[in-house]
Amino acid sequence: MLSKSLSVLASFLRVLSSFLCKIFIGQFFERARLINAILKHGTVYVDVGQEYYEQRYRSRAVQNLKRKAQELGFELVATKEINACMK
Repeated sequence: MLSKSLSVLASFLRVLSSFLCKIFIGQFFERARLINAILKHGTVYVDVGQEYYEQRYRSRAVQNLKRKAQELGFELVATKEINACMK
């Protein structure tokens, strides 16, 4: 059996299967929380759309850049020209 072998391929297979298992379990619990909220509180799932996630990503990226710049002793300054290019 390949998964119990000591070869490199078997090791890769074990790592890959562990990784995929964690992804599937995470997706399962995310959906279970949504269903629980719907059943328990009567709330309805609303898809906020891709723009919402992109806006959150941009704000997190800017905050991380500000923090890293401050750690290095710099100050990050946003200009309107750069903000217009990001849209």
